[in-house]
Amino acid sequence: MRVIKRTSRDIPLHPDAVFSIISNFERTFRLNPHWIIKNFQPKKLTDAETGGAMSFDLEDYGSGMSFSVVASFERVEKPYKIQIDYSGWNKCLTSFFIGEIDNGSRLTVEETYTENEPDENFEWHNTQLTYWVRSISAYLGLCSRSGLRARANKFFMDRFWIPATPSGRRISIILLKISIVELVIIIAIIVMWSIFSGK
Repeated sequence: MRVIKRTSRDIPLHPDAVFSIISNFERTFRLNPHWIIKNFQPKKLTDAETGGAMSFDLEDYGSGMSFSVVASFERVEKPYKIQIDYSGWNKCLTSFFIGEIDNGSRLTVEETYTENEPDENFEWHNTQLTYWVRSISAYLGLCSRSGLRARANKFFMDRFWIPATPSGRRISIILLKISIVELVIIIAIIVMWSIFSGK
């Protein structure tokens, strides 16, 4: 077995809140910026469920590989731990460890692979895990904030950004940048017109 691990920055949320947010497995998997998740089952998980099963289709946008994933999960409180066991995949385990620190939490994610996983794939596995933990941490940080702007950002993330595919997110960013450039050009034209028409 080979294990890779990444730890988040400090998160200003109580471990109970982090535990609950991570337990939304569909959203947690979709927070990986390189994964396309389809046909996720079950759709909902109650707080009372400490174990169960899930399945989904996964396409790794970075490597181009696709998998039909079947997994079981176990949730343990105090110490806070969520463990996901996979079948039929060289990745056999993902574990979330939520540690309590002063004024918040710290999240560690471990992924365990079988010996059959080729060595050349681990550079990519390390890269995608780094981005996944970073993305989860950013979302948890957003959940920790209050105010109208934070609620609006979270609504946008939940309704539009997280459900989108990686390619869809990239297209959105490109279109946003183009719109910003167009807006700047329009403002510049208006300013120049105002300057020269006033002479």
